[in-house]
Amino acid sequence: MEELDDGTESGGGENAGRTAAPGAITACYACGAPIAGPFCAACGQKNDDMRRSILVLLGETLAAVVALDSRAFRTIRTIAARPGRFVREYGDGVRSRYTPPIRLYVLISLFFFTIVALSGTNFVAFELEYRGPDGEVLTELPDDPDADISMSFHPRFLQPKTAGSDVSRIRAAIKEALERETTPEEEAALKDAAGEIAEEFGPAPSVTIDLDEEEDKETIKRWSDAALTALERPAVFNAAFNEWLPRLMFVMAPLLALFLSIGVRGKDALIYDHLLLSLIIHAVAFFGLAVAVFAARQFPGGPVALGLGGFVTLYLIMALKGAYGRSWIKTIWTAVFSTTLYWLVMAIALTGVGFLSLSRLATTG
Repeated sequence: MEELDDGTESGGGENAGRTAAPGAITACYACGAPIAGPFCAACGQKNDDMRRSILVLLGETLAAVVALDSRAFRTIRTIAARPGRFVREYGDGVRSRYTPPIRLYVLISLFFFTIVALSGTNFVAFELEYRGPDGEVLTELPDDPDADISMSFHPRFLQPKTAGSDVSRIRAAIKEALERETTPEEEAALKDAAGEIAEEFGPAPSVTIDLDEEEDKETIKRWSDAALTALERPAVFNAAFNEWLPRLMFVMAPLLALFLSIGVRGKDALIYDHLLLSLIIHAVAFFGLAVAVFAARQFPGGPVALGLGGFVTLYLIMALKGAYGRSWIKTIWTAVFSTTLYWLVMAIALTGVGFLSLSRLATTG
């Protein structure tokens, strides 16, 4: 090919190819190879510099991240109608027609967390329920503090941030118990009860808690206040979940891929294929969670959570079958095995986040 005298050198460099006329053969900014189009055939980079307004660059970056072109709609349609086909074809090299899975995962997860933020939703809350002597649920507590009432706790899923429980009665009872001194008659009764238990079941371990110690009382007060605050103001308790759940889900994606690799192996089921499938499963789960945010406003959160879990598990089975073509027995076994491990790790992690939230409340008040 005849070399054009365009005032540039054939090697790469800071100003390589920048003075060429539009449409002329010039050199790649990155590697210096001669190119005649927008992309370099040697390194694949688009021959375009960043010498533009910062607002233009930010707009182009945002458009590249959230762009919903024909590839995005084709990807969503394939994922919805043909579970597993996207993973199989993308892993086989058919990529130009699909949106990259990591971009799809980021887009749908951002969509979900935006819905949660705008709708004012708590991921998890605990409702305190009061019942009268005959078992009826009390909408209002009786004025008599000595009234015969019972209480129970119920976890709630994806609840409005305005929801909360009246814990004034419990808070007052705990305060009274901590401030009240034990009478000699009560101490004698406790010793008699401990003696009867020892005669029946053998001596109990020697564990003594001296509530007369101010330090012990202060510890009990801090942790009880933290627990009651979580009941009274679930939004405060959920602050740790809002902070850690996005990070946790990003870590859980490769973990699910690892669990899937234990059940399905072969040259067409490499760890990369499992990671693709895991990203798609998480994207589907995030979309289902976004729908569940609105469903939990109309129906009890427990059934909504169970329905969402069943839907995602069923989709995983169908996607495993479509992606790898294994027998139904092996496919179902892999789905059950991987989801069991996944939810075990998730439960431990969520418990840790809940304990972190309570620790913050107990420390900061």
